[in-house]
Amino acid sequence: MATNPLLPPVPPVTAAGFQDPVWPKWLDLIRQRVNSLLSAVFGASGGVPAGSISHDNYTQYTPVVVATGGGTFTSAVVTGAWMRIGNFVFLQLTLNVVNVGTAVGPLTFSLPFMANGSPGSGLQVVPGRENGSTGSMMQFLIGVNGTVGLLRTYDNLAPLASGYNYQISGMYTAVS
Repeated sequence: MATNPLLPPVPPVTAAGFQDPVWPKWLDLIRQRVNSLLSAVFGASGGVPAGSISHDNYTQYTPVVVATGGGTFTSAVVTGAWMRIGNFVFLQLTLNVVNVGTAVGPLTFSLPFMANGSPGSGLQVVPGRENGSTGSMMQFLIGVNGTVGLLRTYDNLAPLASGYNYQISGMYTAVS
């Protein structure tokens, strides 16, 4: 049986547990190295600093919303917030359509950072929900190097009506 020279041999196991005192020391060494890496990435705390992934760390912005089929909203309220950690952008968008006016078609929302392509398809998908009327699951599609995301229902429809409230919350990768 081949052994890895970088790892100590696995001690025999009995009903009482490990019998080799070297093995627990090896696990401590692994834990110390992981904590050292986390400290190098996230700071001296050895992990993600307390509160660093909280709503307080989000930056507010007002995304530009466009109905791709044309027209305009008579009354709508849009809000956005983002938090960037490296190339990862955590995004929260809300659109409350009070009066749809003449707006038709799928909606696009401007992004705070240009998107990077994901491996394979190059398309990134952020989940969402229509929360005011239908409860439909939504998909927010972001293309390679995209500066906007396209909002559609789970089945690729583009419903738009007064009283709809769209909620989008998730993460996408941005260009460095």
